Amino acid sequence: MAPALDAHSPALMALARQIRRLADHCPVLMLQGTFSHEPPGTLDLFSPLGGRYPIHVANRRQRVILNSRREWTASTHSRFDANDWRDTDCALLCSCVPTMNKENLAASVGAEQPGQAMGHYLADLLAGYAPGNLLARQRRIPAIALSHGTVIGCMTEHGVPMAGMDHEFTAGALFQAQANAFMLGHIHLHQACDHNGQVPTPAPLDACITANSIPQS
Repeated sequence: MAPALDAHSPALMALARQIRRLADHCPVLMLQGTFSHEPPGTLDLFSPLGGRYPIHVANRRQRVILNSRREWTASTHSRFDANDWRDTDCALLCSCVPTMNKENLAASVGAEQPGQAMGHYLADLLAGYAPGNLLARQRRIPAIALSHGTVIGCMTEHGVPMAGMDHEFTAGALFQAQANAFMLGHIHLHQACDHNGQVPTPAPLDACITANSIPQS
């Protein structure tokens, strides 16, 4: 388990410079990751960094719209109401599912097997995003889903199959969201799969993708 970044850490300063560089190039969307790396609230430090384009931090389950002016608008709850964004200037629809705590979920639902309960909860949550994503796709608006996690059976950055049960999804649950692409960050290795579980190159629009990197200068 990696330690959380210290506020005085050179690594944190380097990350801030990278994020600012990205914000000068394009709108930036950041997702809350594993609590051991990023204690809740850590990423909020980056929103006020400034830059040519805005930085939005998704630290809760929410939907986020990017409009044609390159501005972010977040839903109040886990998703917009049915007609909230139907007539909104929307160039990109993002469904954000940051890291969730299995123990908190187990305590709230009284589950004896937190991993299984989390799997059912996430599958239902992603299926609930499907109608909005399908509407966006009908309007030719890209619908992207993002989360911090892994796909069962994927490869780690060390080239071995993922064997642990850490923020895991099934490919079937990801595709239930009906997004153009489902992007995951946890393993530092780019991978992609289609509906048949194959790894095409290049990845099609209808794909689940796992990657976690910031491009270098």
